[in-house]
Amino acid sequence: MKKCQKAALALSAFGAGLIGCTEEHGLSEPPSYAATTNGAVVAARPAAIRHEEQPFEHIAAMVPSFAGYYIDEAGSLVIMVADEHDDNRAMAAARRVVNEDALLSRANYKFKIGRARRSFRQLATARDLVFDSVFSLIPDVRTLDLDEKDNRVRIGIDEVSYSNVKQLLTQRFRVLGIDTTLIRLVSEQVARPTSTASLRNRDTPAATSLTAMWGAMVGGILIQTTGADPKAGGASPASCSAGFAANHTPAGSPTYRAIVTATHCTTVWGAPDGTSFSQGGVFGGFSEVDPDKYRCGYNWCRASDAALFKLDASMPSEVGLIARTTSASSGAGAGSTAVEPFSPYFVVTGTALPPVGATYHKMGFAGGWTTGVKWQSCIDHKLGNGLDQYVTRCADRGTAFNTGGDSGGSVFVRLDSNNVALIGTTVGQGGNNHVWSLIGRIESDMGGVLGVVRDATLSSPTVTAAVLGSGYAEISWPPVSGATEYRVTVDNYSQTCDEWGCYVTGMREESTVTGGTFTDSRSYLYVIPPGTPSTAHVSMQVVARNPLLGSRSIASDAVRFAKDF
Repeated sequence: MKKCQKAALALSAFGAGLIGCTEEHGLSEPPSYAATTNGAVVAARPAAIRHEEQPFEHIAAMVPSFAGYYIDEAGSLVIMVADEHDDNRAMAAARRVVNEDALLSRANYKFKIGRARRSFRQLATARDLVFDSVFSLIPDVRTLDLDEKDNRVRIGIDEVSYSNVKQLLTQRFRVLGIDTTLIRLVSEQVARPTSTASLRNRDTPAATSLTAMWGAMVGGILIQTTGADPKAGGASPASCSAGFAANHTPAGSPTYRAIVTATHCTTVWGAPDGTSFSQGGVFGGFSEVDPDKYRCGYNWCRASDAALFKLDASMPSEVGLIARTTSASSGAGAGSTAVEPFSPYFVVTGTALPPVGATYHKMGFAGGWTTGVKWQSCIDHKLGNGLDQYVTRCADRGTAFNTGGDSGGSVFVRLDSNNVALIGTTVGQGGNNHVWSLIGRIESDMGGVLGVVRDATLSSPTVTAAVLGSGYAEISWPPVSGATEYRVTVDNYSQTCDEWGCYVTGMREESTVTGGTFTDSRSYLYVIPPGTPSTAHVSMQVVARNPLLGSRSIASDAVRFAKDF
């Protein structure tokens, strides 16, 4: 019997009708459900295994009592097993699966066993039944999660109606034959997107902050759309964050340049609507791919809260770069939105799906650079109020601070100081309650091939600073393999203070040279060692370039000279 049919039979006991019960797109027939004598739901194997949970299913196929894995507070990878006789087999199977994952294998985790009461397949079966029979039909049920750490199915209920809904659900679980010890009910605030009303560009034309006008589209910076879906709490016009720049190749069609942000930042959530966007007041393009949502119970569903905008020919972009600010916040407040002048980008070298317990990062123009810990995986999440809500299927949730305007922004894990793996884009919710759409689901929604990884870059020049006998400042560097020219950026800084505070002013000049030296004809006193405070100085950086191939380095280390007044 289909899930929808079973749910309809269950709901008939309450005199409720089942409308629009729709299986998730692209999945096979739903599993059959059976109830044991004590009412616990069991299943040989849920038929519609979610793609994100395939690693768990691979292990469960070898060890049926396996229940998932997560990273604990000590940084160990905990392998959950229900039957102690399966501990060794589960450990061996988990090691094989983890070693095939590029992100997990490089972390070199310590493995340990955790004791579970239910298997992954039991929880997945119960979760899928709850989606059709409870989550899709009761507006005040906000989130649904197979919680591998808690080893239960976690159901989030609107805090305003928690008591009444809890009583209703307890009765419904008995009718459905679900063991209530499998379920954890929690009170939650209504989810809100983190788009916001349009903000005026307050910065200079240089890329000094996430809200500034940028020379090219990169992840994490301010964009403004002509309208956001009002049902999802949007405004018109609206300010959101760019998730990432991409090269999109639809099946059988030419490749074009694009950016991805949240679909609730467009005029209609989950629908092709031709919304346009701008960056720094400059027209950027129109929404090109924003697949139609589909009915799931009383609600509308999509695999991701994401939309792809085709860039106008005049709007430059940098695939594989995310803006980098001066510092991150891992607490309850916003991080820096001021761009790090000496290392302004993170470089996307891959994509990833980190486990529960992993540390991750978020970049958005309003909340800046923040970090958190992933604590829920593959949750079904509602946006909005009342009936006819918007559901993002299989999103992740963590603790990184986010606020109005961060919607659509970049979410990633760091691989080292500069390189990152993209994991998704921000949906919202606010504060230290952060929900994001998964990169795999975004790729599925956009269709074709979505190129998000930075092409191979040139090595960064190693710069040496000197002051010539004439008093002029000179920098030099050895040739960079593959480079045909070098772009030298000179930033002239001054700080002045009065009774109202201190202010920093600056002027940027850029020069292109083909050799390995650059001399500034203005007079300087001496080279300032790195890290030395200075209220007035000149900073120089070098980028290696090959315009014919479109490749370049990110930036050299900056060198500084004191001013000669």
